[in-house]
Amino acid sequence: MTNIAVFASGNGSNLGALIRAVESGELHAQIKLVVSDNPEAYCLERARKARLSCFMFYPHMYPSKAVYEELILRQLRELNVEYIVLAGYMRLIGPTLLSCLPRADHQYPPFPTPRFSRERCHWTSLGSGGAPHRCYHPLRG
Repeated sequence: MTNIAVFASGNGSNLGALIRAVESGELHAQIKLVVSDNPEAYCLERARKARLSCFMFYPHMYPSKAVYEELILRQLRELNVEYIVLAGYMRLIGPTLLSCLPRADHQYPPFPTPRFSRERCHWTSLGSGGAPHRCYHPLRG
């Protein structure tokens, strides 16, 4: 089973779709962590209801993006996360997190794409008719 982390900043409707896909067996993965830069976001309530681990933070409380990304990276490594799914995450991923991703897979698949054009990221749309999200694969280091 693949370990994923879902990054979200708002309502979490995409997170909800991922949770349902995991629970139904449509997505053969385990959501190990939900990361949010908005501690008041409803996505965290969805995560709590599904009994998922969360890492939330206020970016302005850190001296730099590198500092909070290092904390996120530590969590990802501790939980053996293999993929990062950006599901409405409203921050640019910085060099600290990008450094753990293979260069060829940054922002894979390119956005926008025809729905389900890449087999290993097709589940980001979950057949809902929505546009695919960026999917990062796999973490290294």
